[in-house]
Amino acid sequence: MRVLLLTAALLLGGCATLIHGPSQSIRVESEPSGAHVEVNGRPAGETPTTLTLKRDEDHTVRLYHAGDGPHTVTLQQRRSTWTTLNLLNLVVPGVLVDLSTGAFYRLKPEQIRHSFGDANTPD
Repeated sequence: MRVLLLTAALLLGGCATLIHGPSQSIRVESEPSGAHVEVNGRPAGETPTTLTLKRDEDHTVRLYHAGDGPHTVTLQQRRSTWTTLNLLNLVVPGVLVDLSTGAFYRLKPEQIRHSFGDANTPD
């Protein structure tokens, strides 16, 4: 009975869904701190902060700091490593579960760092 349950869990469960779920934490930092953060046009706090975002869609993150122009980063969905493993192992039910929950994807970049007033600083 245990073997049957374990086999069912392995074949029917979405690997990415079980490992990292449908949401992802994105760390947002700025220098100086206290920059206003917007996600998809909605206020989301001030830096430093950690955003929890759905993996199944792209997100636009904007940082605003007094005296500086806004800094915009697009978080793009990419196929998760766990989903790739499901595909390589031909675990079709697992891929379908991952697609339905959004865990099929991983957002990139995984963190945002910006220094206001320094045009040469990479994100």
